[in-house]
Amino acid sequence: MDPPSLSGFTGSDQPGETTPLRAEQADRPAAPLQPAGAKAPLGMDYVPSEEERRVFQECNQESFWYRSVPISVSSMALTQFLISRGTLTASPRFGSVPKVLFAGACGYFAGKLSYMKTCQEKFKRLENSRLGEALRQRAGHRPPFGFGQSELNEEQRRSEISFQSDSQNTHSAQHSYPQSKVKKNKYGDTWEE
Repeated sequence: MDPPSLSGFTGSDQPGETTPLRAEQADRPAAPLQPAGAKAPLGMDYVPSEEERRVFQECNQESFWYRSVPISVSSMALTQFLISRGTLTASPRFGSVPKVLFAGACGYFAGKLSYMKTCQEKFKRLENSRLGEALRQRAGHRPPFGFGQSELNEEQRRSEISFQSDSQNTHSAQHSYPQSKVKKNKYGDTWEE
């Protein structure tokens, strides 16, 4: 089996540059969007659109600066404080360095993981994104207005109106019952009679 060719390498992950592509991906155009009802799985050969790449890069940078760095620095500072206080013991050979580095690495990954929901929401808001569509379907969301659904159909309106009227009738029926007396003792405990 031949190793994948990197002849289509077009840059790095630095801002303003493009990401590396394998030769077979560089020659192939981006996959067309499927109709909303079609369920085409996103496999390893999926090539993200420019807008999806932009969101990936944005998520990567925001998760690093807004979550990973603060959590990592905080956990490293807390670990160093606990070592200097004597709550944690330092390594006889390496001192506090291994524990502080471990706390920093854990903070880094915790920050990346904590930003995952926010990043998924950004992809769900993309209009012409197969990845966003897959995330919306996975979460069981109906597409928001403007995504092929201009207004509620008549059956949905009727069910909403009947639900609202039922809840109003139930609410008014609850107030027709007499209120029970609430007793209170000298300690502030309350109960109904």
